[in-house]
Amino acid sequence: MVSMTFKRSRSDRFYSTRCCGCCHVRTGTIILGTWYMAYLINCVWNCYKYINNRNMPEIAVYPAFEAPPQFAFWLFAALDTSRKNELNIQGVCKSMPLDLVFIIDSSRSVRPLEFTKVKTFVSRVIDTLDIGPADTRVAVVNYASTVKIEFHLQTHSDKQSLKQAVARITPLSTGTMSGLAIQTAMDEAFTVEAGARGPASNIPKVAIIVTDGRPQDQVNEVAARAQASGIELYAVGVDRADMESLKMMASEPLDEHVFYVETYGVIEKLSSRFQETFCALDPCALGTHQCQHVCVSDGEGKHHCECSQGYSLNADKKTCSAQDQCALGTHGCQHICVNDRAGSHHCECYEGYTLNEDKKTCSVRNQCALGSHGCQHICVNDGAASYHCDCYTGYTLNEDKKTCSAIAEARRLISTEDACACEATLAFQDKNLYMYKTSQLINGV
Repeated sequence: MVSMTFKRSRSDRFYSTRCCGCCHVRTGTIILGTWYMAYLINCVWNCYKYINNRNMPEIAVYPAFEAPPQFAFWLFAALDTSRKNELNIQGVCKSMPLDLVFIIDSSRSVRPLEFTKVKTFVSRVIDTLDIGPADTRVAVVNYASTVKIEFHLQTHSDKQSLKQAVARITPLSTGTMSGLAIQTAMDEAFTVEAGARGPASNIPKVAIIVTDGRPQDQVNEVAARAQASGIELYAVGVDRADMESLKMMASEPLDEHVFYVETYGVIEKLSSRFQETFCALDPCALGTHQCQHVCVSDGEGKHHCECSQGYSLNADKKTCSAQDQCALGTHGCQHICVNDRAGSHHCECYEGYTLNEDKKTCSVRNQCALGSHGCQHICVNDGAASYHCDCYTGYTLNEDKKTCSAIAEARRLISTEDACACEATLAFQDKNLYMYKTSQLINGV
């Protein structure tokens, strides 16, 4: 915790809260957390400046409840710039599609040079957005005692034409009818006919009202109706703007929808704050997606998970499981699918076929051409992975269907075998005849 005390006379105890936005600091002890150190220094410095009526440079208030002092503004600027650069450089921020209407006060209190600053602020916010029919559409409502719609949401679809149209806007110069301006925006600018997208599109409807005075009409009821119709209202107050009126116009939470600057000279610095407000963080780029394999950005801060080849997404839509593509039949192999490891496989071919270059289909191998047939004389290719052996003239194929024997040799072998068989037969017959005759002689005696 941090404690700071600064003492002044009794007459200095009360002063306008406008000196430091919404920081209503009285004399005494201020105790705040370390995280709010810059806020603390700011309030003390702004109030000290107010009490002493010192001619110090005016500073910006980032929202109405945080007014960074000039001597500490580098801290806020450095933090803001580093955040913005981090978002842009890392590609984690993309502006979400909006139907955005600027409602700008051009009453007599806004001098011509100050009105130019307002237009610069509008152009800088436009620069931070993705503009297009499918992205953000922008309209401008200009008001004083009367209201004029400078251009509708469907009028311009690119940044250049939008910024040129903003540059051509001229002040109306009388009155501050903020309630009428909000009502006109709701009735005429945020209509489908004027280019607003319907409820089914889920495109946010956003209005930013910029004013430097107190409304001359009732704003609380019309603002409530606008918010009830789905319009998100941001209120930017400048210089003499009434803080209570800003709060009545803005949507909740107020600390995110109410902004205040002490002069028009620094209003353009708020553009980076709106860039962050309208930023859709990309969880894939941030690394916060929790996808096991692949994160795919869908835009508007949305994403979905996918899996590497050979894997399928589980029911939790984040993790992946290996697929048995061989079992699923999604392998594409013409003949045989072989699982290698989780989610991986390769193709093989039947015997007599070879795998083609696509690693999936197979072609017949010519085993006769390959020389792997085993035929002693001639290999004859029969087609689909089939062949048979043949012999040269004068030879005959042996029983092994591969080797060959000469026909003359075969005949000699056959003749020799026949002669042997014949001699054996004659010998057997002679022996049988002798036995028969002997038997007859014995019987006659």
